[in-house]
Amino acid sequence: MKKTITAITLLLFFLTTNCQTIKEKKNKEKYTPSVENPRKVLIGFNQNFSMMPNMNEAIYKNIQLLKPQMLRYPGGTVTHSWNWKEGVIMTRKNKSVHPIVEIKTLTDYTNADFVFVLDILNKTLSDQIEMLTAIEKLGVEIKYIELGNELYAQDDNYKKVFPTGKDYALRVNEWLPELKKKFPNSKIAALLLGRKVKESNDRMYNWNKQVVENTINKIDAYTYHIYINENKTFEDKKSEFISVTQKANTKDKELWITEYGNNQDKSNPNYYDELTKLADFVENYPNVTIALNHQIIDGTKNKLTADGIDFVEEGKMFLKRVNK
Repeated sequence: MKKTITAITLLLFFLTTNCQTIKEKKNKEKYTPSVENPRKVLIGFNQNFSMMPNMNEAIYKNIQLLKPQMLRYPGGTVTHSWNWKEGVIMTRKNKSVHPIVEIKTLTDYTNADFVFVLDILNKTLSDQIEMLTAIEKLGVEIKYIELGNELYAQDDNYKKVFPTGKDYALRVNEWLPELKKKFPNSKIAALLLGRKVKESNDRMYNWNKQVVENTINKIDAYTYHIYINENKTFEDKKSEFISVTQKANTKDKELWITEYGNNQDKSNPNYYDELTKLADFVENYPNVTIALNHQIIDGTKNKLTADGIDFVEEGKMFLKRVNK
């Protein structure tokens, strides 16, 4: 009897272990890239260059301490009103100037790559190629290119130029060949909407579907922005984002999270815990190869003080993340 019980116990142990192994193998196959093509996630920060103070060594060194593997130029919405030749925003009075040579200085301090956001809305392709060429001549390799920023938004200028996602996709397809010719080692991404919208908003509701249908065989990656809503939680955003990305069906294309953050009030006792969960989520999400927090200096969710010479609480949180 004792031998029978022992044999049954061993059999159950074998079956349980074997089932767990199969389950783990399936999960690994689903979420982990192959050895031949490992998924490296570049972690770093988006930065609206128009919001930075004039640069100095203290600012460069503090950005260096954050250990960014990637930075974003010239930022988000600023992209469509940025004068790269003068290093200023064209829609308001400038308190600082940021010539492109600062990109080279930042790479020297941090060894970070840059993702360059092109103004596909207001500028010509030749102008944006001129910008990238000027940056390349400084000794900065052009590896990552993002075609516009949040052009799906309810902005009259955006809607006039790109009344549908298909119109945006057609512009992307027009720009791609020349960009690939000039910068053959670069990866280029088109932008998708990372949140749900009402079906009555036809333009935004169909944006992802139309962009993907018209670009998927030509583009290298797709970008998303993820923010925890002020009155929602990380779990809400997580569920929503999974649903949106699965519906977009971008297959095995790379996903670039070029902005993420927490829009909850910082007085919320769960603010930093929620932001940490979001950071962990985007850095480990399937097919994500870029994860950039918004932003380093200025704004309400910055890492450094307005003058850039000291770290605020959120900055200290990210210092701990990069040094753990």
